[in-house]
Formats: sequence, structure tokens, C-alpha cells
Amino acid sequence: MKVGDLVKVYDPRDDVDVGIGVYLGRGSRGNRREEDPSLFVLLWRGRITTFDKPYWDFEVANESR
Repeated sequence: MKVGDLVKVYDPRDDVDVGIGVYLGRGSRGNRREEDPSLFVLLWRGRITTFDKPYWDFEVANESR
């Protein structure tokens, strides 16, 4: 995945699709999880949102150029 890719977000435990977002890179949550490699930042439903990799998975819908 590269910054700018359009990705489908889904729950890998039951394969439920929760929507599509724009991948913005790796991210942080507060002071304890700064630059955490398991946090993915997406523009999703009009907001900047972080997703934890073990709980969420992603599929690239189209790659950025």
C-alpha cells in the first residue's frame, strides 16, 4: 500500500466490509503509540481515522500513480 491508494477496509475475522478510504500512511494514537507500525491512517467517512492491523485488514482498490 502506498500513500494515496484507495483501499477497502474490512474485518478479517468475519470478512465484513466497513467501507473504502484513502491510505495516508502509518500513524500515532496519543503519547503511548507514536509512529506505531501497526496503526494505519486513512481518510475514511470524511475523517482522519486510525486502524489497528491485527483487527482490521485492507485491500487496495486502485493504486496511486
